Amino acid sequence: MRSSQRPLSRRLRPWLVPGAALLLSLGLMLLPFSVKSGLATVLERSVFLPYRFAVGWGPRSLLAQHRAMMTLQERARGELTIDAALEATRESSRLRAMLGFRRRSETGLLPAVVVGLGRGRFGDLLVVEPADPALVAPGMVVITSDGLLGRVRLWDGGYARVECLTSLEMAVSVTNQRTSEGGILKWDPVRGGLAIGAIPSQSDWQLGDRVVTSGLGLTFPRGILVGWVRGHRVGRGSLLQSIEVRPAARAAQAQEVFLLRTTDTAWPTPAERSGTGFSAFFPPESVRFEAGAGQPPRAAARPEPEF
Repeated sequence: MRSSQRPLSRRLRPWLVPGAALLLSLGLMLLPFSVKSGLATVLERSVFLPYRFAVGWGPRSLLAQHRAMMTLQERARGELTIDAALEATRESSRLRAMLGFRRRSETGLLPAVVVGLGRGRFGDLLVVEPADPALVAPGMVVITSDGLLGRVRLWDGGYARVECLTSLEMAVSVTNQRTSEGGILKWDPVRGGLAIGAIPSQSDWQLGDRVVTSGLGLTFPRGILVGWVRGHRVGRGSLLQSIEVRPAARAAQAQEVFLLRTTDTAWPTPAERSGTGFSAFFPPESVRFEAGAGQPPRAAARPEPEF
């Protein structure tokens, strides 16, 4: 029997599969992106799921190539972010130079090891052993890798007393990094936390806002992280509110700290270098030490912080 005499269905059978694939492709091309994404997800989780492990074997697999591409993409984004930050820094320097502004001082970090932790009459305190005691001076800012911890109150010999933020004698001028609204941060011994008082109720302070030092005054440079906003407290019938702050650095966790050196630091005289001792500020029962045989004292184990 000649081909022209075969039934039409038999003659069209070889073209059914290509024709159906062509129509399906055209239909998928015309569908919205959300529908196509949903269909692809369904097919991946049902039909192609058993084959994901097969194509993911080896360094030249599709899955490995996809991960490598994603890594390169994240690296490129990071490089762009760094370049943008550097350009913003250069632009800020040029504008400050054009306006005649300059930084008040250059800063450097002096490492120190925590050797004592306790509570004095006015709040938390630390005893630290700096790498170079000759460079220590009262008023030096103390930070950790997490943020601001306090300042040096006095020192004696090779050790320095650090007055932490959780002290009644500490008051830090801070600002909301998002809105640039400022206030004075102090320790609230009644509620057991840091708080910024006398803030107008209409001020824009939101949960999670970064709180940094404002740079006002002569002690704390601008931009050091202090903590994050964790709550508000408004008195009855009052137009002012108190902003509760979760500290970034905690004395109970500090093991190594850094003393912030500035060119404006007033270095002590040899007479002041002898100090007055810690007896007036460190009662023997208020500070705990852990000393090893033949080793300098080091800090005792710190409990985990509780928020």
